[in-house]
Amino acid sequence: MHFELRQLRHFVAVAESETLTSAAERLFMTQSALSMSIRRLEESLGVRLFARVGRRLLLTNEGERLLEDARAVLRSAERLQSRASALRAGKSHLRIGFCDPGPYWYLVPKIAPYFSDCRFEPVLACGECTVERLLDESFDVLVAADVAHRADIEIEPFAVDRLLLSVPAERIEQLRFAAGDRLSELRDAELFVLEVDGPLSEQSAQLRRTLAPSVNVKLFHDYFFFQQALAEKPALTFTTTLVSSYRHDEGERMLLPIADPLAAIRYDLVRRAGDQNSLAARFCRLARQLAADEIHAPERTKT
Repeated sequence: MHFELRQLRHFVAVAESETLTSAAERLFMTQSALSMSIRRLEESLGVRLFARVGRRLLLTNEGERLLEDARAVLRSAERLQSRASALRAGKSHLRIGFCDPGPYWYLVPKIAPYFSDCRFEPVLACGECTVERLLDESFDVLVAADVAHRADIEIEPFAVDRLLLSVPAERIEQLRFAAGDRLSELRDAELFVLEVDGPLSEQSAQLRRTLAPSVNVKLFHDYFFFQQALAEKPALTFTTTLVSSYRHDEGERMLLPIADPLAAIRYDLVRRAGDQNSLAARFCRLARQLAADEIHAPERTKT
């Protein structure tokens, strides 16, 4: 049996995209080359990985069983490359997994200068930000949400992020919503939402189900088009305490806290129990200090 890492990357991309077209675009290669790569991988493994259903390529039973193994091999290869690079540079290595964009973009620019003495590798991992990835040493620290306590990990609180309703200043007087209201009380409004991977987006999706029928929701999956739409139309949108600390919306906006429990999410710092990694301990200490010093729950203020 012989196969290459790139073939496993192709397998994972097709499994996640379910079409050759979108997978090929994601991998910057032609559909014919991708199709040939998948076929050769199937021949090497001796199993059929995909079945065509209409225009979609869906995993077979064998493909489903092998997908996580393929991901694990790719993670191990990535970890090997990172450690080899650190050894070549003569530096220690610190790899941090972030479950959400908010804490990632808030924390990384602030904390990275403290780790110029090592190979500092922050990763926006989203679905891969799990205790299993921590224990197999894919990461040294997780910045994660909703992690259950167990004997083989240590958990320290990092920050509570809160969803805020971002409202154009010129619309604030006509808005049928006040700071501290539940989202279900919002009426007669247009709401633009940027959907990204991560637990906060999952909570936001649950929260949107409580919206009144008079609220028109438009979803975006691309940040550029989302920002362009907001520039063209003074719609409402969401931001968070963390995001508002490093990114300001175009023009004047008011930030209104939302009372629903689902509007708040707690992020923790998670390490392996008994880990003697001094870099990981330093990261956790500095992250908590930054959060304590700089994160404040905003009231009804202008940005």
